Amino acid sequence: MPPLKNPEIPALPDYNQPANKSFWKKFPSKELPSKPTTKVNFELLDRIIDNKTDLLTTSVWARAKKAVDHFKYGGASPSYQLKKLPACTVKNSTTAITHGLYITDNLATWIKKGYVSGPFSSQPLEDYRANSILAVPQPGKVRICMNVSLPEGKSFNDNVKPNSLEKIRMTSAKLQFFHT
Repeated sequence: MPPLKNPEIPALPDYNQPANKSFWKKFPSKELPSKPTTKVNFELLDRIIDNKTDLLTTSVWARAKKAVDHFKYGGASPSYQLKKLPACTVKNSTTAITHGLYITDNLATWIKKGYVSGPFSSQPLEDYRANSILAVPQPGKVRICMNVSLPEGKSFNDNVKPNSLEKIRMTSAKLQFFHT
């Protein structure tokens, strides 16, 4: 595995147990923003999309315009949810606990870069949802993934309006060659 990006944060003996106060004193923090923010110049992006319309398929153009709306209004507004979901906190996967040192290091980096907010000692919002984190070991790193399919029956994925989103599949960019 690569060296840690945040060596000042002490390793925990067990990532399945709460950390002590001295751990949190060394861990970075970032307040929850009052509204969605982005560094993307979405007005310029929108103009570029409009200027390149003739080069885009209809579906690619529509997807690009949706992306601009996500930047303008925040990612949660077009999430196509059937109803407002209740607050919940879902326990992290065993893979996240097993790779706790690298998950912690990645999260600390994300907080320092302003990608995410936290940590929170209590719910920062009335309807706050904390999804389960998965760790996916890859060559030379551990990748963080969120599981938005939990809790069963009350998850973000369970609550998406049918047929409102494009169907996507996870793929890799590896090329496959076929012999004829």
